[in-house]
Parts: sequence; structure tokens; C-alpha cells
Amino acid sequence: MKNISSEIHDNIGQILSTISIYSHTLFRAAPEDLKPKIVESQDLVEKAIVEVRALSKALNTDYVKNIGLLDSIQLEMQRLTRLKLLNAKLEIIGKPYRLNEETELIILRILQEFISNTLKHAKATQLNMDFEYTSKEFRIKAQDNGIGFEGNKYTGTGLINMKNRAKVIGAAINFESQLNHGAQLNLSYQNKQTN
Repeated sequence: MKNISSEIHDNIGQILSTISIYSHTLFRAAPEDLKPKIVESQDLVEKAIVEVRALSKALNTDYVKNIGLLDSIQLEMQRLTRLKLLNAKLEIIGKPYRLNEETELIILRILQEFISNTLKHAKATQLNMDFEYTSKEFRIKAQDNGIGFEGNKYTGTGLINMKNRAKVIGAAINFESQLNHGAQLNLSYQNKQTN
């Protein structure tokens, strides 16, 4: 993930920055009737640069460990809404606290997998997440309003990956869904640290 993040930031980011520089040079030399199209292209390139940077950060394990799970998910939800991929909302219940870095990273990857499945398969327009913090337990509910699936018929690689990751950190995880009524992920993790 860290290597992919670096490649996105260094290579794709650099290419987009170079295109941006060229477009400004082109603007100065272009006939007046072409300038509005060049400005539109510049805006798109700038938006692409912002999104590439956001994606790079989301994949960079050091960055994620530094800012933590909550801030990482908030950035992810903002990105989804900003790109108009769906309307994403995060609700925080209780007083947030940090878990250990590896646990937070694994939970983030689980949630990113759920988001990826929602975007690829669910045809959803809404994604809601609840982070609930109690002294003994950290609970997450993630729910979309997509097409859903029938009971235990969803056996894709994504689900298996999420279950395996949860098992590594000793978290309980389950999925609920009905056809045309979306899908829901429930995860609970026993807080073993002193707040």
C-alpha cells in the first residue's frame, strides 16, 4: 500500500502537475475563442491533482497511522461526497479515542473494502457510518441503500478479506442484507487500552 501510494503521488501526481504547467503556457498563446476550453481543462486537472493526493494519503500506511482511523474515514467520506459518487455521512457517538496503530489500520482497510464493494456492486446513493465509542467497546455500523444481496449468498473475495482482517485483531464482524434494501456491516472491537 505504501509503495502504491508513493507511485501515485510521485508519478501520476507529477504528470498531472506537468500538464497543469503546460496548460497555463498554452492559455497565454491560445486564441481567445479557445481560452474557455483551456480554463475548463485546467480546472479538471486541478481537481484530479486534489483527488490523486487524497487517494495517495488514504493508501499510505504511515500517514494513516499518524492521523488515525477517525480522521482517515472522515477524509474518505468527504472525498466520496465531493466526487458525487454517493452521499456519505459519518456519525460519532461517545467520546472518540485511539486504538493501537495496527488495529486502526486493519479496521480502516475493512471499511475501505466495504466502501469499494458499495461503489462497485451496490448501485447505492447513500452510505452512512456510525462510530460508537464506549469505555469497553468500539462499534461500527456501515450501511448503504443499494441493491443488497440475499442472506448468505454474498460470498465474494471482499467479504472473505473483511472477515479475515477482523479475525486478525479479534474483532467481531457480521453482515446483514436483503435484496433491494442495502447492505450493512457491523463490527465490534473490545477496547483493551486505558482511555
